[in-house]
Amino acid sequence: MSEILNIVLLGLENAGKTTLLNTLKGEKFRETRTTIGINVDLINYNGYKFQAIDVGGQRVFRDTLWPQYTKLASGVIYIFDIFDKRKLSEAKKWFDEIQTWVTEKAVFLFLANKIDLKEEKQDFMSLDDIIKSFNLERFSLYPEQSFRIFEISAKTGKNVDIAIKWLFEKLSEQVRKQTNLSFIFVHNSDFKLIYVNSEKMKILEKLLLKQVSQLRKNNKKISFLNVEEYKLFFYADSQFSIILGTKENLPQQFFINVAIEIAHELKTNHLPLNHYKPELDGIINGILLKEK
Repeated sequence: MSEILNIVLLGLENAGKTTLLNTLKGEKFRETRTTIGINVDLINYNGYKFQAIDVGGQRVFRDTLWPQYTKLASGVIYIFDIFDKRKLSEAKKWFDEIQTWVTEKAVFLFLANKIDLKEEKQDFMSLDDIIKSFNLERFSLYPEQSFRIFEISAKTGKNVDIAIKWLFEKLSEQVRKQTNLSFIFVHNSDFKLIYVNSEKMKILEKLLLKQVSQLRKNNKKISFLNVEEYKLFFYADSQFSIILGTKENLPQQFFINVAIEIAHELKTNHLPLNHYKPELDGIINGILLKEK
């Protein structure tokens, strides 16, 4: 199994990094202390498993730890307190500094935090203000860099789900491009479809299930097959079947690793195998990210 994904949380002190980390862990809001050094947690969020690294926002940690962890990250989350206008210049300076450390393949997420306080306080930066102040329009000039900004409340969890989902969808898109994996099907023991990552490939389903049925009759677990331009891999046991397809010449071990880990995760998470579960997106895309 490949190393687990690293997602680094950056921002000036009191921007809300630790609160966001606690929200991702599923914890209720509580007052937090200023992070000294780093907080590291292994998180299972809607099926995605990753290591979240919350790095202290004080100057000493920006100088020493920020570049170190940013260079190793698959995803970078920059958090900004929309009420902290006095630190705007400093926040922009360090945001620009991060651009020199982040790798091309890393997904970059900007979170404008504390929108839950808008009704109590009026002196906040709007989304347009932030885009202009941080010159975020520049990212449109670099389509290869995955970037987006969301307004969130780390305290209440508002918009956190959609922001994190976007981050992992972008990471997964990169993996699909790198591996050229055309489709993934998962069926239960009654041949009912419980997951497919490409609706347009469902036209192949009946043909593929014939091969699964043959595997079970022959008491075989795995099989490789070429059908027209596709290279196919089949995995079947008493509980479910997994079908992977590509037009590229991927190593057989890649298919085996992915299928075995999907099977393991389905059993470990005790998901009912009679209907589609949203967390399968996270589980399967997370596996692809690790096996890339």
